Amino acid sequence: MTKSGEPRLRRLFWRALCLAWVGGGSVGLLAQTGAPGATDPWVELRRKLTAAVSELKAPGAAWGIHVARLTNGAVLYGVNSSRLFIPASCTKLFTTAVALDRLGAGFRVVTPLSATTPPDAQGLVAGDLVWLGRGAPDLGGGEHPAGVLDGLVDAVVKAGIRRVEGSVIADESWFRTAPFGLGWNWDDLPEAYGAAVSALTFGDNVARVRVGPGEAGRPGVIRVEPWPEVFDLVNRTRTVGPDGSASLRYERLPGSRELWVRGNIPLGRPGEVERLAVPNPALSAARALQQALIARGIGFGRPARVRRSRDGVDGAAERSLESGQRVASTTSASLTSLVRDCLKPSQNLHAQLLLLQVGAEIEVRPAAGEAALIGETTDDTALAVEKRFLNSIGITADDCALEEGAGLSRKNLVTPAATVRLLRHMAAHPDAAIRAAWWNALPVGGVDGTLKSRFTRLPARGNVVAKTGSLRHVHSLAGYLKSASGEWFVFALFLNGFISPDAGASGRAELDRLVEILAAY
Repeated sequence: MTKSGEPRLRRLFWRALCLAWVGGGSVGLLAQTGAPGATDPWVELRRKLTAAVSELKAPGAAWGIHVARLTNGAVLYGVNSSRLFIPASCTKLFTTAVALDRLGAGFRVVTPLSATTPPDAQGLVAGDLVWLGRGAPDLGGGEHPAGVLDGLVDAVVKAGIRRVEGSVIADESWFRTAPFGLGWNWDDLPEAYGAAVSALTFGDNVARVRVGPGEAGRPGVIRVEPWPEVFDLVNRTRTVGPDGSASLRYERLPGSRELWVRGNIPLGRPGEVERLAVPNPALSAARALQQALIARGIGFGRPARVRRSRDGVDGAAERSLESGQRVASTTSASLTSLVRDCLKPSQNLHAQLLLLQVGAEIEVRPAAGEAALIGETTDDTALAVEKRFLNSIGITADDCALEEGAGLSRKNLVTPAATVRLLRHMAAHPDAAIRAAWWNALPVGGVDGTLKSRFTRLPARGNVVAKTGSLRHVHSLAGYLKSASGEWFVFALFLNGFISPDAGASGRAELDRLVEILAAY
């Protein structure tokens, strides 16, 4: 072969490589970024990644991979980059990005407690106390809400209120929405990670169910915290000997208060604690507040209740509740903190609340040109805003189809390339506060959040900043990575349909293997 034929042969080789199919026909490589005939500094990296992809232990699974340089977006490696994948909780990247962009890093949610009429000289309120839910994800301080209730009760007492003819009303009408995100599976809904959505979310809308042993051969002892009355318990547990094993199951149909607890609990064990979603969380919150007020000597004429719709609420009256008759209020943490508390632990309820908050803000306070985005539901409005934001950064309907904010829906679809485009945009967002909020909200490998127990060894430890995602047979990971040479990469890895004949195979491990190759390069 003559030397003059070598460049042509090299070009033909790379063209063939870039069109090649590996891994059973499901994986295609993107073209290299260098000029034909130029020395490719990334060839060894591509070789290692291709080898790792081809060794996947799930022959029916589909890879979606897009890896680029953060500085200029130059593509280093790609597999099915423009194909749509189920992103699982990487959906939260899109949700929090639009929330930060539209609301700003310093945005806070104020939750008022108002009286429909002022108290008279004897401290009588002739109407109700209305707890106006505004979608704050952190109301109640997570799962330990007693302190918030104490502060509200103190404010009511200080206002001179001694009796309320009506009740505590939990007003959750700020969101025109169903109690669950679109596409959420019914069997997820009783679980803590599938907690119902409400504009008056309190204590993450979950309860702790403690099951301890009773007498030998008798049912176990069940306690529900912090509100014992949220479930109608059906106790089908049995206390067994100290050498027995605990095997408890919790069953509740969506929308039902009836919780069945089945299985064995051994003698001498401290018991088990399970976090479960609360049915009708706004009503549970209203009852908790009313009971706390009664304990401080304040009387009520009616039991606590919920107002779910703006229908029938006079606009002037609602504005009056917002200002003139306010008894107390609580203010959320900044959106910077709310986004961090959403992304670090991958909190589904918080993500959906942040998406709905975007929609509600536009419904109530639309900026110029935003009125046209208002839909039949707050979900519709929020998704229209999200779509407009994504279009503005070059992500079209062909790249992304999302129907809720948490990633629990299997109808959500995004491409790896679109995910990387979003990540690059947020890393270079023109607002410095938003850039900082975004970067600091993501889990860090081997350090915190959902990556605390992953990438625990160098060179990946501390150098992977990314969002995780997982559903049954679906695994995802997307974010940023500092390589051993000090250069930052941006990546999106999706693995859908992961079912392996190897019982020891792990979709998460497959993702991590690719990231570790990148980190070591």
